[in-house]
Amino acid sequence: MASVDLFPITAEDGKLGYIDRTGKVVVKPQYASADRFTEGLARITTASGSYGYLDKSGKLVVSGEQFQSVSAFSEGLAAVKIGGKEGFIDPAGKLVIPAQFDAVYKFSDGMARVEARSAGITKQGFIDARGKVVVPPTYEAARDFSEGLAPVLVNDRFGYIDKTGKMVIPVQFELAEPFSEGLAPIRQSDQWGFIDKTGKTVVAPRFRSVRAFSEGSAAVELPNRKEAFIDRTGKLSPEFEEVGPFSEGLAAVRVGKQWGYIDKTGKIVIAPQFDEAQPFESGLAFALQTGSGREVDRGNRVLYPDSKQGYIDQTGKFVWSAARSAIKVRG
Repeated sequence: MASVDLFPITAEDGKLGYIDRTGKVVVKPQYASADRFTEGLARITTASGSYGYLDKSGKLVVSGEQFQSVSAFSEGLAAVKIGGKEGFIDPAGKLVIPAQFDAVYKFSDGMARVEARSAGITKQGFIDARGKVVVPPTYEAARDFSEGLAPVLVNDRFGYIDKTGKMVIPVQFELAEPFSEGLAPIRQSDQWGFIDKTGKTVVAPRFRSVRAFSEGSAAVELPNRKEAFIDRTGKLSPEFEEVGPFSEGLAAVRVGKQWGYIDKTGKIVIAPQFDEAQPFESGLAFALQTGSGREVDRGNRVLYPDSKQGYIDQTGKFVWSAARSAIKVRG
């Protein structure tokens, strides 16, 4: 079977499988969990509770019965836990960085965060792709490397180090996140803004919250709790109740109670009609559209027989939807 883009789906019995971009079921629903594909592999959990990875033909290429937990692949490696310690495997399932750390995080920009715990105190540092400790675990907290820099916490303030461990942007921020498209979110006096790689403030802190730049724009929350996008100069787009990040040229926005999508000019290209709308990936986006019909079954589930829950294309058309959507009533 040729390699294709696959998307996870959930059947009425709760089992998960995969469809292709046309909505055709390629991997029959049979798994207890099934993630999106990253780097050609998808993490799954079998009905018996063991882990594994599928390739894009639907073949189980790595069986993870020996692992206590596994993560998605990033930069050719995936974190696994064995005997209470964590290390990394390659796409063949071979343990290439021994399980020797108290905790590890995904590889990003050639480096992975690792944790060392002792006497109830946790410190973080970084290893390279060979497993060598490049930045010893001496920091109170850290974020992933991106574009050559990583935020680290020292005495309750964040600064940025380079890959040698040198502090290149002094410790000064209440909170700090990784760089994206040359800019990084930082918080000062409870307000968020952006700095460049020299540490210079490019967008002054004035937002309740921000997200990383994606395709030239960043989502921000305004003082009035509305959301909008800014460009690299801080110029604001029109406001919405909520917004999602730009992906493949489109961003989900909420108008009233319904979600639709805008393009980079701010024009609504998919009319607000969804109760949930996620970013596009490989041409499809997950969406939920609740119908007007409503039933309650014996299991105390609210059923919407005429609702749609599945994947839409960039015209807003469903290419696959579950036969029936069910939401368990809480309380």
